Amino acid sequence: MRVLLFLAGAIAAMGLSAGHGHAQWQLATPVVDLGTVPEGTPARATFTLRNGGLVPIKLVRTEADCAVRIIRRPQSWVTPAGRAVIELELLTQGRLGAHDSRVILHHTGWDAPLELSIRAVVTKAEQGAFRGRDTVGSLVFSTLREHLSGLVRASQSRELSLRVLNRSSEAIEVFDSLRGPFELVPQRVRLLPGSPQQLLIRYRPGAAIAQPSGTLPGTTRWISFELPVRLFTTAASVPSVLLTLTGVFDPGVNGAGEAAPIAQFDRTEAVFRSPRPGSSASFTATNRGNAPLRLMPQVLASGELAVELADSVILPGATGQIRVSYRPPLQQQLPPRAAELRRSLAVVTNDPRQPLVLLTLRLGGQP
Repeated sequence: MRVLLFLAGAIAAMGLSAGHGHAQWQLATPVVDLGTVPEGTPARATFTLRNGGLVPIKLVRTEADCAVRIIRRPQSWVTPAGRAVIELELLTQGRLGAHDSRVILHHTGWDAPLELSIRAVVTKAEQGAFRGRDTVGSLVFSTLREHLSGLVRASQSRELSLRVLNRSSEAIEVFDSLRGPFELVPQRVRLLPGSPQQLLIRYRPGAAIAQPSGTLPGTTRWISFELPVRLFTTAASVPSVLLTLTGVFDPGVNGAGEAAPIAQFDRTEAVFRSPRPGSSASFTATNRGNAPLRLMPQVLASGELAVELADSVILPGATGQIRVSYRPPLQQQLPPRAAELRRSLAVVTNDPRQPLVLLTLRLGGQP
């Protein structure tokens, strides 16, 4: 009888523990203030929730103001320490003035329902206020040729913004290929019709500007450039837009500032598990500098590995591969479950910061 009473008490205690605080949402901030938003412009806010309890939790019902649309919400259970994203949009068309719109989230936990708030002041969109200089199809840009004042330094991020107006009747998405030293932030931007929006272009620190137009007189460090940046769109009439960025680039390499390569490898170790003749592993090298990179690899103290180099000279911003193949003489092949062997791959470079790079090759052994 005592045992039964003890078990009943333990089960009741577990039920109370699971209900009080062991399935709970954690939220950094329940309120997002979007400031002033022109009428007709999308006003969106994203909330990230975390299950800070010990049992799974799930949203079961939502209540929202008529001015709010729920774009995304979790449909399944969220495990302990798991995260869920809720995206809300304030509908601004025909809703001038200040708004504090709320969404109430009902869930399976014993905590009170969660309340989210999105705030904004919707103002009348100014007609004819935007005057673009360059037009491509239905897109009007403030400019398609921008000069970056001051130095663009390799060690620092640099941003510039362009205004663009979508004159079509449908939304158009703009995105880039992520291949150049300048990138669109975010990588994909949705342009709604009728209201000017900003495109943010950012220089990626460490990226080489590979198309210099010349070196400034009397200097060996700063490079003047005229660089094309191509943006793509989802509009059939405007498949792509070409921007031209000009300025002066400071590579900041080697202290003295002269042009130099920068070698970057994707990894420092490659593993041959149960190696068979002909099997291979590779390392990818990227040249992050502003001069050609030369690589001269060699496996140290090994008769069973052979090196194949796809590109001995790698241009700025490009990549190359070093492939190592397992080609042992018949009598030297590793038996199954053999003890692990380690070999070093020495790569001599013309990078002044790292003239010799040692990479590791592991053969055999257990995972």
